[in-house]
Amino acid sequence: MKKKLLYVVVGVVLAASLAVVLLLSTNKEANRIDGAFLEIERDYAFFLGKASAAITEEDEKELTEEFAQLLFRISQGKKNSKKEYAQLLREITHGDFSFEDNEVFSMAEELAQLIMEMAEGTLDYGVQRVRITEAKRGKKILVIDHIGARAYSVRTLTEEWVYVNESEKHFDVRDLGDYRVLINFSDTAASMEFCDKYAPGIAHEVQDMLNDITTNFKIGITHTNHSLQIILGSDEPINVTEQEYVRVDRPKGSIEIALN
Repeated sequence: MKKKLLYVVVGVVLAASLAVVLLLSTNKEANRIDGAFLEIERDYAFFLGKASAAITEEDEKELTEEFAQLLFRISQGKKNSKKEYAQLLREITHGDFSFEDNEVFSMAEELAQLIMEMAEGTLDYGVQRVRITEAKRGKKILVIDHIGARAYSVRTLTEEWVYVNESEKHFDVRDLGDYRVLINFSDTAASMEFCDKYAPGIAHEVQDMLNDITTNFKIGITHTNHSLQIILGSDEPINVTEQEYVRVDRPKGSIEIALN
């Protein structure tokens, strides 16, 4: 599980044959880069060599902690080198996350905290919470808080039943209401806290809604093939913009989906 999480959050599991090229070894501006950056760059290259040779669980834990410290060091970098730090962080994460150069230090700190929680065994990875809020002019918004979600899709659900998981058990989604929308998260699970609130294959009342929202929303959860499906239903029409693939650019945050 730890190996999977490490790949999901930072994409750093590499083959032993990976060729590492130091980004600024021939850069004419190297003399203006602070020494801390050059040291981090060298340490990252050394880290990759160690990662390719790790074979035991203890090796993995040690490398996870070391990687978190590397990210913490990036988060403490000097602002005049933010372009170089941003380039290095994009290489480290294989471009999995989108951020501006001036966001590099906050992004590195966010990743470091998540990786350290993973090393300590306290990271409750996956979808954390579902809530419904209201924007201006009465527009309702489905907000999904997550840690480590990579991508999702949105579509209107016309089927009357779905599989709860890889078993043969069916979930009659008509219990959720006449109108239903399915949000499918790729390679993402539900956090333990979320599972405690919403057991799979059962229609639940949405627990987190503003008091002045009068629409009755229900929610159902299924999971198949390393994916998590959140089904939102109501007897009132739900109008969403269907999307086949939406990339999640932050390792931790909230996803907002307009419902009307």
